[in-house]
Amino acid sequence: MPLCAPIVVGQPIPNTYVLRGATGEKRCTTNSAANRFASCISDAGCGNTAGACMSLPWVTADGQVMPFSTGTQTTFTVTAPGTFPTCEHSVCIPCGNPNASCPGIPGCEVPDNPNGCVPRGTQGCCDQPGFIVPTFFVNILGGLCSRVDQIACGGGVVNSSNPQTGDNDVNKTGDTSDPGADCCYNGHPASECLNNTNLNDDPSLTAQGGCNPNGAGKDYKGKIVRTIGNGSRDADGIHFRLVTPELSTTWTDGQSPPGTCAPGSTYDDGELLVSQLILKAEPTTAGASGSFTDQNGDGCKRAGAGFIAASNLQTDGPIAVPGAQAGGPARPQSYDGTQGSVAAAVSEVFSGPNSPIRDIGFVAITPFMPADVVPAQSCSCTVEPGCPE
Repeated sequence: MPLCAPIVVGQPIPNTYVLRGATGEKRCTTNSAANRFASCISDAGCGNTAGACMSLPWVTADGQVMPFSTGTQTTFTVTAPGTFPTCEHSVCIPCGNPNASCPGIPGCEVPDNPNGCVPRGTQGCCDQPGFIVPTFFVNILGGLCSRVDQIACGGGVVNSSNPQTGDNDVNKTGDTSDPGADCCYNGHPASECLNNTNLNDDPSLTAQGGCNPNGAGKDYKGKIVRTIGNGSRDADGIHFRLVTPELSTTWTDGQSPPGTCAPGSTYDDGELLVSQLILKAEPTTAGASGSFTDQNGDGCKRAGAGFIAASNLQTDGPIAVPGAQAGGPARPQSYDGTQGSVAAAVSEVFSGPNSPIRDIGFVAITPFMPADVVPAQSCSCTVEPGCPE
C-alpha cells in the first residue's frame, strides 16, 4: 500500500517539529500601485510605489509596511498520521497556561489598565508557547517596537500527499457590523451561530452609531467567515496550514535609542501604546485571500483603514496572495527537504476604540527553513469557538 511522504526525510510522521523563520526574495507589497505580491528587483517593478519592493518576511496592515522578524518559529506535534491518499496530518501547537503573566508586555498588567491595552491584553499570554516572535523594529512613526504573543493553543494540518491532493487555500471575509452575542446575523442559518442558535439579536446600524470609525468601527465586534479550499489541488510538496491565536503589540519604546528598537525590548508601564491587535492568524503555504464584505445587507462592511487606506478604492479587497501554482510567493516545502516553505496569511481585524485605524486588513508573508524534528512534546488542544471568527 502506498505511504504518505514524510514531513522530514527519514523520520516517522508522528513527531514534534519546528518551523524556523528565514529570509526570502523581494516581493511587491500590498500597497503597490502595480504587480502586487510579484517578484521584484526595485520599486519600479511595483508601480514605482516607494518602499514597495521589499525582501520577505514582511507584514502589511492598513497600508503600513513592516519588515517582520526572521526569528519566528512554530513548534507543533503530530500525534497520529493521516492516511493515504489524503495524507492530512492534524497538528497541535502548545500554549501551557494561556493566562500566565506575559513578560513581553508588563505595561498591560498594571492595575486599572491606565495604558489602554485591549481587554485580552490584560489577561496574560501562554507560558509555554509553540509560536514565538521576538520583538522587532518597525520603521514608521519615528521607529517603533512590535512583538507577537501567543494567547491560546493552536492547531492545523500538514499535508504530505505525493502527488498533492490537498486544498489548503484560506479565505477570510469580514463585516464590521455587530452580529450580537450569537456571532451571526439575523436570519442566517443557526449552524453559523455560536451554540447553533440564532438569537436574532443584532443591534441596528443606527444603534451602533452609523457606518463610520466612531460608530461601527469603534469596537471589537464584527464577523469573519473563514473558508478552506478554492476547488483546486495545491502545488506538489508538503503544505502547512497552522492556526495560532495571537496578540500583536506595537509601541514607542522608552529604553531604546530614538529611531531604534533594542533587542529584547518590552512594552512597559507609561510607554506609548500605538496599536494592539488580536489575531487568529492562519498562515498557509497554499495561498491566502481576504476582503471586507457586507454580510447582513445593512450597507456597512468596514469602518476604518482596511487593507491599504480608507481613501484607496482597493482597500476592501479582495486581496489574494497566490500559491506556487499561480506564480505567487506562497509555496510548499519540497518533498526532499532541500527547500523550505513560504506561508501567507490574510485576514480582517476589528481593532477597537483605542486604535486610530479601527477596521483593518493585514497580510503576512513569511519564509521558513525546512522543518526539523525536535525533542518530543505532548500536546492537546480544544479550540473554543468565539467571535468574530
